[in-house]
Amino acid sequence: MAAMMAIGHFSAKTPMIERRSQYPGLEQWVDSVFAQLSEREKVAQLMMPVLAPADTANLEGNLKILVGDERIGGLLVSKGTAAQYAATVNRAQALSKVPLMISVDGEWGVSMRVTDALLFPRNLIVGAVADDHLAYQYGREIARQCRLLGINVDFAPVLDVNTNPLNPVIGDRSLGESARNVYRKGLTIAKGIEDGGVLSVAKHFPGHGSTSEDSHKTLPVVDKSLRDLQMVDLLPFRKYIDSGLGGVLTAHLFVPSLDSSSTPCSLSRKVVTDFLKGKMKFRGLVFTDALGMKGAQSERSASVRALMAGNDVLLSPKNVPAEIDSVLNAVANGEILQADVDVRCRKILQYKYMLHCHEFEPIDTVGIAGRLNSASSSDLLHKIADASMTCFRNNASILPLNEDGGVSVVKVAGCERFVECCLSHDGVKAYDFVYENSNVIILPVTGNDAYQCKLLQNALRTGRKVVAVFFINPYKAADMAESLNKENLAAIMAYDRNAVAQESAAKAVFGEIAVDGKLPVSIVGVAKSGYGIKLKSKK
Repeated sequence: MAAMMAIGHFSAKTPMIERRSQYPGLEQWVDSVFAQLSEREKVAQLMMPVLAPADTANLEGNLKILVGDERIGGLLVSKGTAAQYAATVNRAQALSKVPLMISVDGEWGVSMRVTDALLFPRNLIVGAVADDHLAYQYGREIARQCRLLGINVDFAPVLDVNTNPLNPVIGDRSLGESARNVYRKGLTIAKGIEDGGVLSVAKHFPGHGSTSEDSHKTLPVVDKSLRDLQMVDLLPFRKYIDSGLGGVLTAHLFVPSLDSSSTPCSLSRKVVTDFLKGKMKFRGLVFTDALGMKGAQSERSASVRALMAGNDVLLSPKNVPAEIDSVLNAVANGEILQADVDVRCRKILQYKYMLHCHEFEPIDTVGIAGRLNSASSSDLLHKIADASMTCFRNNASILPLNEDGGVSVVKVAGCERFVECCLSHDGVKAYDFVYENSNVIILPVTGNDAYQCKLLQNALRTGRKVVAVFFINPYKAADMAESLNKENLAAIMAYDRNAVAQESAAKAVFGEIAVDGKLPVSIVGVAKSGYGIKLKSKK
């Protein structure tokens, strides 16, 4: 495909839409395309339905209806292999009268949706990394992978500050519980994405991190004062907007301090037009969250209500032809002005030009997975895993371990790679439960159930030094708070149990890497968010 220019700069403050003069030919192209559109096609340009490349039985039929007949403006591409993605984008662009804007819900890169892509870490793990430049490189890699697949928009970063440990829908999708850490990491990732030629879309405005319910299933309530929202939930979005970054996704949330009428934020004019576009002065593209979600359901057309609220792009409407009809009817009866449809349509076309959608060239599908999963991508994945390792206990300066014999590692199901890496060091032996001739016991922790808690308690009762390595969500470690405060304990948080995390954890234990990760969330009764003990590398 054609080489793509960056759409911003790492230090840019001017919103992308206000940098139109940097794109010669933009207005001429927009005028030319806009003049060819019927009233129905102008509405269709605002629609971005979801399509699954893996759904091969229905794919061609759906493409013909959505792209060939209805002339939609964009697609949200969901599950599929890299080759299926590339083939779907090729086919969709070939069918389309106007170049499509292709998006992905890739919160941790395309691996969230592309089944044969290298699996990058969830955001909570990136939130543990102290090196912001590594987060920027991560954003650039996300953009590279998106462009390789013909994707112009990524629904990332997640800027929700996860202040509720029991949040059922955000959790480790968030960068953490500190608003400052969330906006620092989130903005750095977003700048990497946009410098790489892909539009970032911050979500879920005005903040889904304190909820106790899932907006896929119901309409959650965020019952906070405006002051509290400004200090925590809205702060990352404020920083994002002030940095001139490009997209915001509005959430299906009821936030009484912003609109007391029980209207979801995504469908509220007070929230989208008056607050986000007015008070917060956001000039970029405003996307709804998926309109098929339960939190957006109402007696009227969700698309009509979303447009009346001030959104620009209607994401994943349930029935595209019917929703277009509803919008046209709303225009005919004066509920929506044709001028407003025209403004949004032109705005989307402007972004298509700035994102180089008009320069699309068919993607070579042969060997696409290999190009996606490059050596540099794998190297970055390992660097992030290394940098995320967090020491949050090191009593008696147990870590890093010296290779002087008398070390045992407990064999725990699912941690075979970690055990293997530990055994590569002199004097280390593996046991099931017995700690014979051991000065130090290394215990992988893979859960917070009664069995796992008992394993840790039994190891500590031996009186020997214990190194507990947690391959779990840090919130779960709170159930072991009593054990984690014992004097003969050192503890590493590895966050995940994949092979890369296990390799990094072993390196952290034995001093093969420096450890400087910080907990992105608090472990109740153990350590607060932002805490981490630095360990020097022995190399």
